[in-house]
Amino acid sequence: MVCSSIPAATTRLMGVEPVEQDGVPRPAPYPDRDVSNRISKGAGFGSILQAGSINGAVHFHQTPADGRSVPRQLPSSVTGFVGRKTELTALAALGNRTRNGAETPVIVVVDGPAGVGKTTLALQWARKSAADFPDGQLFVDLLGFSPEGVPMATEVVLRGFLEALGIPAHRIPPDIQAKAALFRTITARKRLLCILDNAVSAEQVRHLLPGDAPVLVIVTSRRKLPGLIIENSAVSMTVNVLSADESIDLIAERIGRDRVEKEPASAQRLAEWCAGLPLALCIMAARLSLRAQYELSALVAELATVRRRLDMFSSRYLRSVRIVTSWSYAALSPDSARLFRMIGLHPGPEVSLPAAASLNARSLGETREQLAELEEANLLEQVSPERYRVHTLLREYAAERALEEDTPEAIDDAVRRFLDFLLRTAIGADHHLHPHRDPIEVVPPLPDVPVVATGNRDEAMTWFDQESLVLLNAVRLAAHRTLWQHAWQLAWATSTYFDRRGRWREWADTQAIALRASEELGDVQAQARARRILANIYEHLDQPQLSLSHAEVALDLFRSLGDSVGQARVLRTLGAVHIRLGHSRIALGYAERALSLYREQDDSYGEAHSLSVLCIARSALGDHDLALENGNTAIRLYAESGEVYGQGTVLRRMARIYRHLHRSDEALDAQRRALEIFRSLDNKFMEAVLLEEIGESYASQGEPDRARATLRTGVAVAREINSPNLGALEAKLVELGNGQ
Repeated sequence: MVCSSIPAATTRLMGVEPVEQDGVPRPAPYPDRDVSNRISKGAGFGSILQAGSINGAVHFHQTPADGRSVPRQLPSSVTGFVGRKTELTALAALGNRTRNGAETPVIVVVDGPAGVGKTTLALQWARKSAADFPDGQLFVDLLGFSPEGVPMATEVVLRGFLEALGIPAHRIPPDIQAKAALFRTITARKRLLCILDNAVSAEQVRHLLPGDAPVLVIVTSRRKLPGLIIENSAVSMTVNVLSADESIDLIAERIGRDRVEKEPASAQRLAEWCAGLPLALCIMAARLSLRAQYELSALVAELATVRRRLDMFSSRYLRSVRIVTSWSYAALSPDSARLFRMIGLHPGPEVSLPAAASLNARSLGETREQLAELEEANLLEQVSPERYRVHTLLREYAAERALEEDTPEAIDDAVRRFLDFLLRTAIGADHHLHPHRDPIEVVPPLPDVPVVATGNRDEAMTWFDQESLVLLNAVRLAAHRTLWQHAWQLAWATSTYFDRRGRWREWADTQAIALRASEELGDVQAQARARRILANIYEHLDQPQLSLSHAEVALDLFRSLGDSVGQARVLRTLGAVHIRLGHSRIALGYAERALSLYREQDDSYGEAHSLSVLCIARSALGDHDLALENGNTAIRLYAESGEVYGQGTVLRRMARIYRHLHRSDEALDAQRRALEIFRSLDNKFMEAVLLEEIGESYASQGEPDRARATLRTGVAVAREINSPNLGALEAKLVELGNGQ
């Protein structure tokens, strides 16, 4: 009996050891029977079946080519998918590798925090690309993070995969190693897509990886699974929150674009409350969908006032943000869980390593290790060396856990240590920006609080730039917790920075808190100081009446304290305000009184300040020669004391006088010198101001091209810092005929 091939099913019926099919050996089902059936190879005749004895007819059934088991396990994809173009493109490129001769599996680990849409992303791409994997698509939820808290056993998953690939249950070996080997054998040379969803560890996944085959394996996890990346050459893909526009698009997809377009501002605010987290956005959209008459503005107002905000991000129809986050939190080590709770007390938006260590009451090294665990669990994101960002809703959850699990004393201690850290570091950094400021008696810190040592002015400005929002929120936090000394002292320590950056609204906010704190403490000196600074701020903000009211109270307070230097500083401010009001003669009187007090105290630095104001006042009264003399004297005194910023300010004022006198070359020289000074100080606010004024000088001299080029540079600098003068700069550029 000769045939070109013998089907394996037939040889099993004959009790014959079959050849391997798909590389899997098929043992005979009747090993106890002594049958002498054999398959032999005859040269030129194909395969020969020799049977010792045959009862009945022999039938050969060839398995149909399309009769193999092809799994199609992908769950249905969601509607209303938005964004993720970069991630979808990257997945497509990885899929192409399996079509272009890849001999080993292509593995990608898609990680991200709970509720960010990792599974949705994987399924969205997989559904559209399923045809590229003709041998099937496998999918399993590994339950790495679930209510039960028990990840799915790898052996169970392997059995399910093998059965899906057509292996009968009785043929699946009991041992996990044998199961994994059989899985690798079965998948060899197959074009499969395998999605291992919600993995808890690399170990849970490793036995589920196919053998040498053009298979794409997508592993989703809340952890980064570095073991797969290092040992299995997996590609890492982190899924972040949606952008503001994508968030609004998702809401619109769920509730209807007409409702979003009707209330665009409320839609924007709702997206901000959800902080780009798709799960949170879907829950809010579900609330709105179930109540068609519910306005977006009403939901936003509710979010702004609710005490436990995470209560809003729950639904009977969706797992809540709180629940899904709890599964990640439960998997942390005790020390890292405690650090996570303490970070919930941080006012955000970013937390530095030293700040985390201060909250943690641990060393920098210990804290760094715990932060690495939190990052690996996607409970925070490292955005730069030693700086981390925590999603708004995760911070809410962490704060809830702190209130539930930690004592009030432990929370108070953590907040106090954090504020001590910020205050000590800010005081040191401020000294580099303004070394001539009178020192204050800083509240004593708790033991072993870290401090960031800034070595020079540039390092100090960099630190303030990084921490400015944290510092602003920390002043509010200190006031909220009635730590009044920390509140006013942090406001004092940030004063120079907010002034140099032209961030006067924020400066005003912190000083308003400083004033309240000093009143709560009954500290008259601190009240006078806060009033004086507020007078300076409102003079900058062109609100002269507010400035005058604060200055007059401050002057009375300093008089009651017998503080001559404090009085001189307020008098100088009063002079500047009256110049702005056009009261040059009154301004001159205040500045002369300030100069007299400074000279009585032999304070040459203060004397330079007063001469700077006298320079403007005398010029306004027409005494330009004496005004310029006052200005030059002020520059000399500033230089003798090492004060660079003051020199730049006086040069700018003298340039105005030169322009008024039509001494254009001297005006430009003074402006350029001032510009060089402010650039050396990285003072972008004043840099933009000087570029505007230099542009005006060029325009008045009939050099429109140079004027436009200078103003364009000024606009770019102003945009970089969101300067309050940006609009005026842009308007002047348009006036010159080029608004680009």
